Order: sequence, then structure tokens, then C-alpha cells
Amino acid sequence: MPTVNSIPKDIHTPKDIDCVALSGLLLQQLQLSLQQVRQVNTKDGVDAKDGAEASDPFEAIQRLSTADLAQCLTTDQARKTFWINLYNALYQMLRYQMLRRDRNAPRKGIFTMPAIELADVTLSLDDIEHTLLRGHRHKYSLGYLPGFPPAPAVLRPLMIRKPDYRIHFALNCGARSCPPIAFYRAESIESQLDLATLSFIEQDTEIDTRQRVVRISRIYLWFLADFGGFRGIRRILGQTLGQSFDSLRIRFKTFDWTEELEKWS
Repeated sequence: MPTVNSIPKDIHTPKDIDCVALSGLLLQQLQLSLQQVRQVNTKDGVDAKDGAEASDPFEAIQRLSTADLAQCLTTDQARKTFWINLYNALYQMLRYQMLRRDRNAPRKGIFTMPAIELADVTLSLDDIEHTLLRGHRHKYSLGYLPGFPPAPAVLRPLMIRKPDYRIHFALNCGARSCPPIAFYRAESIESQLDLATLSFIEQDTEIDTRQRVVRISRIYLWFLADFGGFRGIRRILGQTLGQSFDSLRIRFKTFDWTEELEKWS
């Protein structure tokens, strides 16, 4: 992966740089910048986090059009890598921008506000998650209904073709119950998502053999169809943990929305 300082200033098309690697660079620079700011200024509690502003990788991504991205993101592996990295970086950037204006700012609206302006379209976090990563599914339908209205034509080439429930173990929305942030690469995205799934399930799943209950994250409920319904959840848990869950009742745990930024893996 190239370094942040190796990014040319005149990037305009995917021919100039690997746009998938660019999303990883954005996360890399964001983490380093936040660490540097925290070391310099911690006297006021929540600090300014100036490092969470636009960076060279961010500006390079903004100069790309949807047509540019369509040329670069030609496989589901590339699409998943790019959009997961970008989502996780943008959430941190947006949230620190909100806290810089008001250190008590609520998170309300962060998922629907403009998150990034590409050369020809503006995207929100919801656009990235529910349209591009989930194949344009309705946010509040547990995954059973398509999004409405239909996805814009310019976004359709950038959407994943085959839904992948593992993305829910990779996206971080700044809450304590969210999975941690990892740096994903297209060449290893499948094994990385397998590892993220294994890690989340092992740490989060609570099995009560006496009451014949398994308690799991509410993420499974919010995206029930993505996981294949209750039968699919039992299959995923069984394959991951190496035991049968057919006789256990499923209970969903309360989601802890306590803010926890910079939750790096």
C-alpha cells in the first residue's frame, strides 16, 4: 500500500492511483492524525481534533466521479473494501466535526447528512451502507424491502452484486456495541471479513445452556433478512462456533449506544 505522502497532487482518474488503496490511506491518515492531536492537546477533555478534517486522500477521492469509480471498482471485493473503509473514515470525520462545533452535539442526523461530495454526486453514510453495500435495501425493513425510490442510475454500477452479511461486522457507527475499525484490502477482504465475523461472534455471543437461550447483538435483528432470517442466524452461529443452535431460543441484547470513537482493531 502506498504511503500518504506518495499521493500525487494531480490525481484525477483511477488510472493515476488505485482508488481502493486510497480508501485505506484515508483511514490510515485519519488514525495517525487523531493520535497526534490527542498527544498535543488533551487539556480540555474533548479536543479540537483538527486532524479529522479533509486530507490528501479525502480530496483525491472527492475528485473522482461515479464513472471513475465504476472503472476502478470492478469486483464485489473492490466495492466492499472501498465502501467499508470510506464509511468508517467518514463517520469519524463527521462526528469530530460536530463535536468541534459543539462538544455536546447529539449524533442525530449524522447518517443522513451529506458525508462526501464526489465529482458528480453527494453521498450520506446511509447511501453508502444501505444502497452501495446492501444493494439498496430499505433502512427500516429489517432488510426485507428494497429501497424507495429506486437507486440513482449513477450509483448502480457501484453497488455490490451479491449481498454479504459480514459487512455488519465491519461497519463502525461510533457506539460501544459496534464492531471495531479495521483497515481492509481488496486482495484479502474475504479472509478479513471472515476474521471480523469470527471475532465479533466469539466476543458478543452469550449462551445460556440452562435456560436454552442464546443472546446476540441487536444488529442481527436490524438486518434480519441480510442474515437469512432466524434460520440463517442459527446457521451462521453454528458454523462459526462449531455447535448447533437449533434448540436454543434467540434473544437480542440491548444495543449500547454509548459513544466510543477511534475503536480501532
